Amino acid sequence: MSSIIEENKRKIEFYLKGNALKDSIIDNNGRSIAEHLYGSMILARAIQSEFKPSEDISKVLRMIALEGIELTNDDFKCSDYLTNGSKYDKELEEKKRMVTFDSIFANICRVNDMRLHRIIEENPDKCFYELYKEAVRKGIFKPKSFEENKKYQEIFRFYYNNMELEKNERTGWDNEHWDIIGKRESVADHIYGTIILSLAMADNYEKDINLDKVLQTLLIHEIGEIEIGDKTPFDMTKEEKARLEHKAMQHVLGNLSDEDEMYKSLLEFDEEEKKEAEFAHRCDKLEADIQSKIYEDNGKQKSLDEQQNNVAFKSPKVQKMIQEGANTAFDIWYLYDKDIYKDSETFRNMLEYVKENSLTNTRKHTLVPSTLVAL
Repeated sequence: MSSIIEENKRKIEFYLKGNALKDSIIDNNGRSIAEHLYGSMILARAIQSEFKPSEDISKVLRMIALEGIELTNDDFKCSDYLTNGSKYDKELEEKKRMVTFDSIFANICRVNDMRLHRIIEENPDKCFYELYKEAVRKGIFKPKSFEENKKYQEIFRFYYNNMELEKNERTGWDNEHWDIIGKRESVADHIYGTIILSLAMADNYEKDINLDKVLQTLLIHEIGEIEIGDKTPFDMTKEEKARLEHKAMQHVLGNLSDEDEMYKSLLEFDEEEKKEAEFAHRCDKLEADIQSKIYEDNGKQKSLDEQQNNVAFKSPKVQKMIQEGANTAFDIWYLYDKDIYKDSETFRNMLEYVKENSLTNTRKHTLVPSTLVAL
């Protein structure tokens, strides 16, 4: 049992280093490092769709996701936390040396995310096409033909639409739900968190899964919310949300060359029948459970006595939990979701570890070191 506890301790410490990037601000507009890394990964996936520059896009996504942790933690090594960490350490070393195409591609996406985001932020009244022309004028996109111009437009459209997820707070923490005190995570922050958590939870997982597929699915699993918003089970039925979200997904994917492949992965995620989809779905749910505990342990969760406007709190199911002894918001999250993990010892053990241990976060809401932003 002690070995399981120690393994969960290492996994959660690894995840918390990524979670801290939700609260680390990278520019004067309040953008988090996690949001920047999310935008960089979205850009990489869209470019991969249209031009296939990488033979291993999942490795590029890992390089981007993990570099943010490495640059904000002295002497960080994935192998100190994960059994499979030495693989990720090699990828980070490859990224640092910038001698392979994948490492250069990852860096280009980080640089161009910052440039594109700046164009969008500085020109809020301009339409999509005007912003795209500005990106071409500044040399971010360099179309050499009519066909390339169409591809770059699709790349920018996908990136531009996904930037909405940086603006959208996670509904579960807003004033009508759990009303978190202070800075709340965005949907983009959450997506980044699921990607980091998936790397941890895949370590010694009881099933053989294709983690590359999981990463790519998690990266885009919330794109329907760009149009319909972040809806909880207390806001609409699961069936209604799926109907609206599937239609929105197709619209957001637009005419990307990989549209069919990406849409299929999203449908599989919702169906939860394939093992990769089941794993990704559990990561999505567990990340929210852990975030609830982080908010609670850092004094951001209000007491149950202060939940008068909470639509989730008013549900009969939640009221029954309170009558049976739930004392905090996390207690309710724990009881509400624990059955999701009943068929996985790995996820069950992690949820219990989170329940029994404090997840405090000492990182302040300050601008990050120049090593990350001096691109």
